[in-house]
This record gives sequence, C-alpha cells and structure tokens, in this order.
Amino acid sequence: MTIKSGEAPLAVGDVIEVVIGQIAHGGHFIAHAQGRTIFVRHAIAGESAKIRITEVRSKMVRADAIEILAKSPEPLAFILREEGYPLVAVLIAAAAVIALPTVIMA
Repeated sequence: MTIKSGEAPLAVGDVIEVVIGQIAHGGHFIAHAQGRTIFVRHAIAGESAKIRITEVRSKMVRADAIEILAKSPEPLAFILREEGYPLVAVLIAAAAVIALPTVIMA
C-alpha cells in the first residue's frame, strides 16, 4: 500500500471524495484512493462521490457512496452497455431520456 506522507491509512468510517471508475463484480464500481482499490456501492462510473469506508482488508477495501457530488454524464446508456444490451436498445433508451422533459413540460 502506498500512502502519501502525512496520510493515515484508510479505516472503517473514514469519509473521502473519489471519482468512480469502471464496474466490477456484484454491482460494485471501482475507485482509487491512497494507493488502494476501493469497491463502491450506490454510485456509477463517471460520478464524483463522497464515500464512507465500510470494510478494510489487506487486499481490498469496500465503501458506500453517501453523497454524489457530480453525476455521471450518461448513466442510463452506461448501465445498459455494461449489462450487455444491444446498441439499438441503448440508443432508444437514451432518446427516451432526452425526450422525457419535453413530454413532461407539454
């Protein structure tokens, strides 16, 4: 584990800010902090989030997102692509999301 001088190692209960990366197994997404890989629940790729560390082991860290600071630029399309939906389904879903505010306002 590489920790910058002056930084304490991650501990259960710590709250830190991270940028959420790619999806991992079981619906967790990957983030990195203090030289550690963190498996984060309740956030998706591209989001910036405050996370609370829930488990620290020698080879892994788990955390829950407690506040989304910046949303992912295209959350629905990302999730559909990762779940293996064909491109046409992703495009239809994206078009529906773009058109939704127009329908609601009409």
